[in-house]
Amino acid sequence: MSLTAFGIERARIQIPLSEADGVRVVNAAAELVLGAGGGIGLVLSAEQVELAPPLPAIRGLTLDCRNLRMSEARIECAAARLRLEHDWIAAPDARVDLVLVRASGELQLRVRGLRFADGTVDLSVETEADGRWSAIAELGGVSLRGVDAIAAAVLGAPTGFSAGSVSGKISLAGRGATMERLAPTLEFDGVAWAAADAANACERVSGRVSATVRNGSDDASMPWSIDAFDLRLDSADVLAGDWFVTAPPSGLKLTARGTAGSERLALRELMLASPGLFSAHATGLRAGIAPEPHLENAQVEIELNDLAGVFSQFVKDNLSGPVWEAARVAGRAKVHARWQDALVGLQWQTELPELALSAGRVDARGLHSTGRWRADAPGEASVGWDSATLFGDIPVGASVARLDVQPRGVSLAEPLEIPLIDGALHIDRLRATRPTAGADLDLSFDGFLKPVSLERLSTAFGWPPLRGVVSGMIPGVELSAGNLRLDGQLLVRAFDGSLRISRLEANGLFGEYPIVSADVDLQPLDLEALTGAFEVGRITGRLGGHIRGLVLENWQPRAFEMLLATPADDRSRRRISQRAVDQFTELGGSGVAGALSRSYLRFFEDFGYSRLGLEGRLEGSVFEIRGVEPAEHGGYYLVKGSGLPRVDVIGFNQRVDWAAFLANLNAAMTRSDEIQVR
Repeated sequence: MSLTAFGIERARIQIPLSEADGVRVVNAAAELVLGAGGGIGLVLSAEQVELAPPLPAIRGLTLDCRNLRMSEARIECAAARLRLEHDWIAAPDARVDLVLVRASGELQLRVRGLRFADGTVDLSVETEADGRWSAIAELGGVSLRGVDAIAAAVLGAPTGFSAGSVSGKISLAGRGATMERLAPTLEFDGVAWAAADAANACERVSGRVSATVRNGSDDASMPWSIDAFDLRLDSADVLAGDWFVTAPPSGLKLTARGTAGSERLALRELMLASPGLFSAHATGLRAGIAPEPHLENAQVEIELNDLAGVFSQFVKDNLSGPVWEAARVAGRAKVHARWQDALVGLQWQTELPELALSAGRVDARGLHSTGRWRADAPGEASVGWDSATLFGDIPVGASVARLDVQPRGVSLAEPLEIPLIDGALHIDRLRATRPTAGADLDLSFDGFLKPVSLERLSTAFGWPPLRGVVSGMIPGVELSAGNLRLDGQLLVRAFDGSLRISRLEANGLFGEYPIVSADVDLQPLDLEALTGAFEVGRITGRLGGHIRGLVLENWQPRAFEMLLATPADDRSRRRISQRAVDQFTELGGSGVAGALSRSYLRFFEDFGYSRLGLEGRLEGSVFEIRGVEPAEHGGYYLVKGSGLPRVDVIGFNQRVDWAAFLANLNAAMTRSDEIQVR
């Protein structure tokens, strides 16, 4: 006989519950509902479930199971309705399926339609008699910003997520209180995150991640076995310190296999790749995670399939300074590295059809290099190029340098000759060393310069065009971080004389604004050869002197003291042409003082002189001129005549604008019309 025979269809039992473990249930009740066919329904309810702080209370909890089946073996409830209100989790109309095996306590529970962080969550839980359990959470559009707010309340600190959503599945399995397996497969979209100090951040992150992690490694210090980890980024903007990168259109893929613990990580395999751009494959990687991250061992293979794309996508926007202005690179490279608490081995092979730096000041074509380096043994390498240009207009011919590679340095294995314009730079010795880790690189070399066209060289530096050639010895030179220093004197032979350059220093040599300083001594030059190079008329004799405290800023003179004049011991024949006289006149701005008439001078092509030259000082934009000696009636001699007919060139302007002086000098050297003495 059923209870309905007595007219009982619903029976409500009020259940008084005491507080336990910080949980307090208010107005809990269980209601039996008897169906017409003899079926039994069960409705469990509570007005409020107060949880331990900081968790918010659950309000209006109702579990309505109208299809409850109970037997000696099982209790089943299919399609029960769950309703509850909560600040974080809501169930306006969730569905619950439950199967409980009485004897073993095995449980199957599924909850569908939970609302969590502006998304949906479906939960499935199964337990077995031996204490094993498994759970699956299926997420749909869960807001990471909502998760951040919950984490801030529970953990007392936000996670840093400010945007984005995640969907997919998280599978867990374990025994008792131990989780033995974790396997998420998630898709994420529009994720934005930032560290508390904003030093690291990301935006617009979309992609997919899947993993299989087991608690069961043979190494007690790394109990978690990473059977699979696969991450795909379809889009991402990432800031790491001062470095900002954007995921390429082809995306980024990361895979890993290995073991991990709270303080250590060991990966049998780690791969990062962007199809068409690069791939990096690491094996045998072992690293410490805490208290400070550090790499212990690894072997890494890197293939850069498209250096132009890699440079543009990941590097170019993060580099500043003149060296990287308008930089271009194209080609391929392969690198193999070995790490054992430090870099212990390196092999490379590169092919760069194009490399341009410093806004074209360095431009190489067909650059190629191979080599190997070891921390405990010597190696070898080669660097070569098909052609190059320096400073925009200095051609460099094809060369290959053979190198001996040492643990802390590299040196030429054999002398190297580099074609330069129409001459060559011959290097007998070149060595670069780093005495200790982290120290500046020291570079030194000795060599000599075979004759090079002065016209091409001067044009490349933006100077007035010169004729002739330049050659010389190059003693010990040191170069560090773009700064050059001459150890000794640089000897340049030109115009049947020589220039000795000492105290040579150059800062920012390949940068946007190089600064060069030096002292220059001229051993008497042949004026006939020199004036032929400058096209300023014909002068015979010798010219010597010095330039002290020379400073060039961006290859333009800014300061010096100079004396260029006829040597006191010059015994050569000294003559000056009409055109050359006129050039001195323009430099001094004074005209010509002489006792002979203009008409009479026309009959003479050149004139004798006892001394000529220029003494001056440049400071900023003002050039002070003193000539070779004071004139009797004021002014100073630029050319002091000798014999008959006699021509003196006397200057009176003692302070002139340097730019105007250079303009006059350039005009004098480039004028091609016939000039007469005025």
